[in-house]
Amino acid sequence: MSKEIEIYKGKTLSQLLEQVVKNCEEEKQRAIEMYDNIKDECDTPEQMMLIGPVASGYLEIASKQTDNLIKLANTI
Repeated sequence: MSKEIEIYKGKTLSQLLEQVVKNCEEEKQRAIEMYDNIKDECDTPEQMMLIGPVASGYLEIASKQTDNLIKLANTI
């Protein structure tokens, strides 16, 4: 049985990876919730044209978090 070595401020590699995954998942969920809130407030095509760029930014954040997790998995 191998003992994990402290990597950063009292945390092991497993603990750091767990924190990174948790943070990515939480950020992705927040971004999707914000997108859904914005989408629900748009009643007309005109509103969507005005608010659409803001809403798409949240989808981009969610996508980047997924990409970060894929990169992490590839690195491991």
